[in-house]
Amino acid sequence: MSLSRRNFIKISSLAGSGVLFGFHPYIENNTGFTFEPNLYIKIASDNTITLGIIKQELGQGIKTSLAMLMAEELEANLETIKTEFIPYNKEVPDYQNEWNLFATGGSGSIVEMWEVLRKAGAAVRDVLLEAASQTWSVSKEDCYAQESFVFSKRDSRSLSYGQLAEKASELTPPEAIQLKSPEDYKLIGKPVIDLKNKFVKKGAYPYGIDVNLPDMVYASIVLYPTKDAKIVQYDASKVLAIKGVSQIVEFPSTTGNIVFKGSEAGLAVIADSTWTAIKGKKILEDNIQWDLGSYGTKDTMSLKADFKIALREDFNQRGSRENIDTAFDQEVVKEITVSYENPYLAHGLMEPLNAIARVKDGKCEIWAGTQSPQFTSHYLSRILDLELENFVFHTYPSGGGFGRRFFVDYVTQAALISKKIGRTVKVTWTREDEIQHGRYHPFRQEHYRGGLDKDNNLIAAHYKGITTHAWGAGVNMIYNIPNYKSEYSIRGSVLHFGSWRSVGAHNSIFGRECFIDEMAHLAKKDPVAFRKELLQKELSEIEESGEYSRGTKARKTQIPRYLNVLDILSEKVNWHSPLPENEGLGVAISDYGYGRELTEWRSSVCGQVAHIAVKDGIWEIKKITAVVDCGTVVNPNGAKAQVEGSIYWALTPLIYEGITVKNGQVVQSNFHDYKVLRIDGAPEIAIHFMESDAVPTGMGETAVPPLTPAVLNGIYAASGIRVRTIPVKELSYRYA
Repeated sequence: MSLSRRNFIKISSLAGSGVLFGFHPYIENNTGFTFEPNLYIKIASDNTITLGIIKQELGQGIKTSLAMLMAEELEANLETIKTEFIPYNKEVPDYQNEWNLFATGGSGSIVEMWEVLRKAGAAVRDVLLEAASQTWSVSKEDCYAQESFVFSKRDSRSLSYGQLAEKASELTPPEAIQLKSPEDYKLIGKPVIDLKNKFVKKGAYPYGIDVNLPDMVYASIVLYPTKDAKIVQYDASKVLAIKGVSQIVEFPSTTGNIVFKGSEAGLAVIADSTWTAIKGKKILEDNIQWDLGSYGTKDTMSLKADFKIALREDFNQRGSRENIDTAFDQEVVKEITVSYENPYLAHGLMEPLNAIARVKDGKCEIWAGTQSPQFTSHYLSRILDLELENFVFHTYPSGGGFGRRFFVDYVTQAALISKKIGRTVKVTWTREDEIQHGRYHPFRQEHYRGGLDKDNNLIAAHYKGITTHAWGAGVNMIYNIPNYKSEYSIRGSVLHFGSWRSVGAHNSIFGRECFIDEMAHLAKKDPVAFRKELLQKELSEIEESGEYSRGTKARKTQIPRYLNVLDILSEKVNWHSPLPENEGLGVAISDYGYGRELTEWRSSVCGQVAHIAVKDGIWEIKKITAVVDCGTVVNPNGAKAQVEGSIYWALTPLIYEGITVKNGQVVQSNFHDYKVLRIDGAPEIAIHFMESDAVPTGMGETAVPPLTPAVLNGIYAASGIRVRTIPVKELSYRYA
């Protein structure tokens, strides 16, 4: 494995205190790179190693996994490694691009950094070995690295990396890098406790909401209640009479691109503390008269009525195979038409949205937790009409992301307010702001018509999806149905849309896996065997057309993984063993992850079986079993936590209400009426990872999509009741 020294790694002495190795991860795509420093491994004379990271910590433990990748090849003691976030500014590579390096989402952090950090660690290890060999006047082959030390094979001599740092700064990194074989891994694949846990449990972990700066003022905001609302009038006197409140300022709405749209307009109460600002906000809300605009007449029922109209109108074609109309007319002998519905869903972040901004003298500095300081900085440069080189974004850990912190509204508001008042300002959203002014998982319906031939083979399926946003429209139909058509319709959304853990896959897999299950029962076939039968059929050479089509090559890479996961899953749950009366098993499977090329769909596969009991109108989850193929598992502890978190995340909208709308506004306001799963509702979970030496394929969202259909299929298996709309209203949930 060769690489260009100029484009990969540079070395700098730290004034006698250690050595800094700067590196650029996108070797092949970069030329003329100079060391500033930017991305780095820093070794101090006390043997402390610091890794500068560009991926954001959202609670998923990414700092630990990234440190493991680097430490594996560096032969470093993980306990001596610290991580720190690299600020986004003009000194980082590729800062002119809006995306890539600093974005954290799509379950792609480990996928992107898998080779990068191992190469960096290996290159630094090689330089340290060379430094030791020169110090001892022996060959490099007579030295070996272990636990942040270099040892001599000839005798008992050893030197710490810190002791070798100054000498290493004089050397040149190697032209060729040899990475370890999987059988030689010492860290990768071993369970490691999240490095941040020891700080979190002491309350010493610095989230964005904890940051305070000198001479800072505080703001709480009142956002416009509907998309086109206007202020008729407001009385500021009662707010300004509060001790500590200095002023009320208005800030405008901003627009953005079609996906990561801008921010709403509103008013900000400026005060000497967050609590004083929130007190003023509450009084201001009671003294504003609004014109709710055209959206003031919208509600959940009017949205459903609009969806009914959409079902009778023309759809956009997503993909097709063979002739669906001929199949239904001439070959189908049994058919069903079914519909599935998913409500708007909020994120329910544990840490409310917050940001600090300082916009002054043509410069902008931000302190916040985000999923993309890179995109947000580019966006703000346009909104504020400032050159990108004048931006610095300091990123902090976040108390939850789940797609919500990809959006720029809360940071934009802080920047606009700071610019207007000429002060450094900290904006903190309340829980009510976060629930009522979110970027919601779209309201969506999946409509299926399916047909069996005389031999009970699924030969025709027609899918129509209706949603409030194109993101994820349609469905990945991995199963080889000879005659298949996929269409979608986009209707105007009452609320702002956004990415929600697993994005469109949560809806589409819900519908797809429930539909396949219903067709299996119509055919009087075992649901697992039915899925395997469809997967094993020869792939059609007539490919799906349409912008979201994967292509035969991509499906061929995934189908063997689906089959393997189904086999292991069946074995783990004793699929064919009899169960007590009123109990049943439901199965679902999907893939999700970092797909980029049709020839190699690098996404993880997750199959789940839900063991369900239903009695006297109450449903209970006895156990959820998950089998995951995610390539190499870097940290089994972290991967297990991701699966558990995903399952509990997806279970919440099955049990509780989604977001509902009245007068164009969200009805729910806090955790009392937008409930999230708590420990007394959490079922037992068993998780199994497929053994693999393949590259990692992402874990952050993989286990979300199969949960809903597995549970709903399990309810049917246990009771004969088909649930096609979530939350489950036909039955009550039994808590642990």
